[in-house]
Amino acid sequence: MRYKLLLFATILLILTSQVNAIFVFEIEEPKCNDKGVVSLRLKTRDLPATLKMSELSVRAVHVDSNKEVDINGVWDTADSLRDGTSRNVYRDFVSDEMALLGQGLYQAVISYPSFDSAGFDYIKQNFICPGYYFSCNVVNVTVLECYNKDGVFHAKISTQGFDNEKYSSTARKLDKIDDVAYILSTDERYVDIIGSNTPRGGLPENYFIYEISDDVYEITWNNDLNFVNSFSMIVKEASLCTLDDYPNSRVSHTLKCDIDPASIKAKEPCSKGCGYDDDLCLDIGSRFILKDEKSYCTSVRQIKAQRGILSACSYDYQCKSNNCENGKCSKDEKVVEQEEALEEPKEEIVKEDTTPRTGFFGWLMGLFS
Repeated sequence: MRYKLLLFATILLILTSQVNAIFVFEIEEPKCNDKGVVSLRLKTRDLPATLKMSELSVRAVHVDSNKEVDINGVWDTADSLRDGTSRNVYRDFVSDEMALLGQGLYQAVISYPSFDSAGFDYIKQNFICPGYYFSCNVVNVTVLECYNKDGVFHAKISTQGFDNEKYSSTARKLDKIDDVAYILSTDERYVDIIGSNTPRGGLPENYFIYEISDDVYEITWNNDLNFVNSFSMIVKEASLCTLDDYPNSRVSHTLKCDIDPASIKAKEPCSKGCGYDDDLCLDIGSRFILKDEKSYCTSVRQIKAQRGILSACSYDYQCKSNNCENGKCSKDEKVVEQEEALEEPKEEIVKEDTTPRTGFFGWLMGLFS
């Protein structure tokens, strides 16, 4: 009986060694990038039907410190990766962003629990990681509020995810001014920080910014009653981050600005136009004659005089000629319905299309409004 057990054990050992020889596994092309993404290719020979790719575990071991990091990601199990000229089968692995944050020499390690006894517990291959730099996954910018009050503009912003250094010493720490493009749209032209005289540009020269709480700031400036219609912020480092790739992050945000929120209730029921004589509410874009001067209701519910030829404009109703072309009031007058004089409140006020007419640059800025 003892000899039979010995013979059985010998045969089992031979069969196991033959099975082990069939399964050949190699790691090819391990690498990582500055977003903390690890990728590699697993080369196998005669892939066993019992092999479940989801059970493969991937780790990265720092060679100097021997510190291990579990790498989460997805295996590509498409049949198209099979080598048609041999029995080789390839499986590609791509990790999540920020899976590996450190810098230096690492070993990619793959293990498969079901094959521990077959010697397939550790497959190793060295690779160098540059260290984590930036990921859109952690960024979330928001214009919390913006409004005009007593000739001063106020915008409150949130800059979540800018302090990347807490993840890695190689990370890019974003600056709320240098790394963010701010775009504002105003009723009148102003001079921004790069010297452009424009109704659509960056922050003005006289802005102030101060911290309210962690990652929350307020930006203000004296705008001399030049009302800001919208305020946008865009992270420059994240210019290639798309909503499809990063659905849970926000690298740009735009908010339409109002007058002081506390004063809106006082102006009811005319909260969507220009109030006149306490009884009349004029729609935005309405044109009329006030004290013998052609006037209109602005997008921030203010009554202003229409503009002369070659003046900057965004809408037809801002021009005396009723024709805004390529961002300027044209001398070619459009024939429109007769304006009403506001000597007494009247209901028959001319309404105009509020579609911007500012050419390509206006269309581009319109993407963020």
